[in-house]
Amino acid sequence: MRGMYILWFESVGVRNEVTKRLAMQHEAYRKDVQRWIRQGIEAGEIDADVSPEQVAIQYCSFVFGTVYQWLVKPESLDLPAVFDYYRKQTLRTFGAPAVARAANANGELRVRAAAGSRR
Repeated sequence: MRGMYILWFESVGVRNEVTKRLAMQHEAYRKDVQRWIRQGIEAGEIDADVSPEQVAIQYCSFVFGTVYQWLVKPESLDLPAVFDYYRKQTLRTFGAPAVARAANANGELRVRAAAGSRR
């Protein structure tokens, strides 16, 4: 993982094939998140006013930035607590107050409204 982050940050100063490939990979990450959010919206599990594009940027920024901070100084972050808090805040943003997370057969995170929620 450290190697990946070193490559990412070193590539920012130089425009070359590595930078192009990394940009394509980041785009693929965001597209995946956008797809998951659209699926949730279509299934009625996520409020329709949630922007898949904005959520994708926020999600990728959060994950990559948090991991970077952890790599720099692991003892400064309670990683499980950080990710748990982010999950709870994200679920609130999606508009489902009582939700449960589950992974489908492909390992993609899905958000489902729990019994008794407003959905």
